[in-house]
Amino acid sequence: MVREITFPYLNHRISEKSKECAIENILFHLIPYIFAIEDEEKLKKYKAMVSFDLMNSIADDKEDSLNSLMYRSKVAKKQKCSKELFDIYKCEYESYITNGGAQSLIYGYTYENIKNIIKEETSPLLITYFFVLNLLRLYTYCRNKFSRNKAKEMVHRLSLTIQGSESLFSISGWGMTNINEALSHYLSRSHIIFGYIHTLITHNIINIENLSSANDLISNTVKNVLASFTEEKCYSLTSEIIGYALYVENILGKEKGKHAESPIQFISIPSKAIKKFGFKEIEPILKEFTDKEKELLSRKSNTNTVRRHKKEHNWAE
Repeated sequence: MVREITFPYLNHRISEKSKECAIENILFHLIPYIFAIEDEEKLKKYKAMVSFDLMNSIADDKEDSLNSLMYRSKVAKKQKCSKELFDIYKCEYESYITNGGAQSLIYGYTYENIKNIIKEETSPLLITYFFVLNLLRLYTYCRNKFSRNKAKEMVHRLSLTIQGSESLFSISGWGMTNINEALSHYLSRSHIIFGYIHTLITHNIINIENLSSANDLISNTVKNVLASFTEEKCYSLTSEIIGYALYVENILGKEKGKHAESPIQFISIPSKAIKKFGFKEIEPILKEFTDKEKELLSRKSNTNTVRRHKKEHNWAE
């Protein structure tokens, strides 16, 4: 399995004028890792598609078709060019070729495929987000209870504000089996998922406050917003998304939990990218536990349930 994320810009000089564009483009390169990391051939096809699309968006943004053709001609002939964003275009072209070029495109992967996957996977993605959120809260406010099992229990009985009243709720389809399945699939990318969703929540692009019902959390509105990564309101926040992801990777990738739990093994964001683009960890603002959450934390875990899920998923031990 892939253990480090790669971007087209890591081994090339990017001008200061192009850096903002490069940072925004990184989100497009991040998203396929969430869904295709376990199939390297599929990942290559998605990466080729992303680079091809970004090449076209740069070339087609020029004032006339001659400029667009010039970009394509120069890069194909490996000629130098001082035009705006040509350095980005060249990086994307090399990524496109490295990942199979036209041979990858014939499989027909598009952003719509990714958006449909996000919509279908909204519950597992949100489960993963709230798991990481509550693990961070346990690390910050209740270190003696810091464990994956406790974080999963807090996802199973989630603290939400419904019609102005804060309480613990069970979301439809978020049983312990569903929670374990989501984490067994997404745990290695959970820092990226957290960074993405937490940024959207922080900027009120996703609203999880004062819902009319607990199941509004998995409504079509939320699904559509989660899948809107191609819109400027999302990709313009790439630095924040990565900042939160880096914080999660640093804390949960080092801290051991109770019951000899090992730190989470994340697919890492390369240090070269962090240095090159000036990404910095962002510590999220975390709510302290409510009285009802404290009561939940004080209960002993259901031993039989925990043992059964440990047997099904060894990673939870």
